[in-house]
Amino acid sequence: MDATSVGAAPPEVVLYRARTAPWLRLAGAALILVLVVLAAAWNASLLARGDGPTSWSVLGSLLVIGLPAVLVVLGLRPAFSVTTRGITVTGQLGGRRIPWSDVQLVRISGRPQDRGGAEVVLHDGTVVRSPITAARFALRRGESPDDHGPDIRSPARPVRAAVDAHRRYLRGEFGAPAPRPLPAAPFEDRSRR
Repeated sequence: MDATSVGAAPPEVVLYRARTAPWLRLAGAALILVLVVLAAAWNASLLARGDGPTSWSVLGSLLVIGLPAVLVVLGLRPAFSVTTRGITVTGQLGGRRIPWSDVQLVRISGRPQDRGGAEVVLHDGTVVRSPITAARFALRRGESPDDHGPDIRSPARPVRAAVDAHRRYLRGEFGAPAPRPLPAAPFEDRSRR
């Protein structure tokens, strides 16, 4: 049997991905490379003078390379992916996969720090925000800030992709949408009367 057999889930297809633009990733890698070369040159100059690399110079080199490298990697990590199975929001330190069955709606954020970004509202009322989709990060994503409109409240690519995919899910294009859970009926405990 192959992956298209009865009962097998269709493969996940990425419909849209917002992440740091390739030119910015390259700049981050170049910064780390420059720091490595500077630290190596410093230790080589110590060796040439006859002082040799000391434990302090090695520790200093590791700090000069390590701290900025960690900050660069954390800065490049945020992403927002729309797939046929749901939405994945990745932050600096964590991430969350949200299946379409949990999504109530996708809307534009009006918060000043996330203006124009995507907000995913779940059926339980939880709001999941993705800062990388905000208007202020458009250039960082390699997109035009003009996509967000003059008032920065128009739906740009990330929001349009998520809304379109959610509509397609509700129409059943990604398989049958899961039935929504019924609200819980009020429960009275009559045993104590």
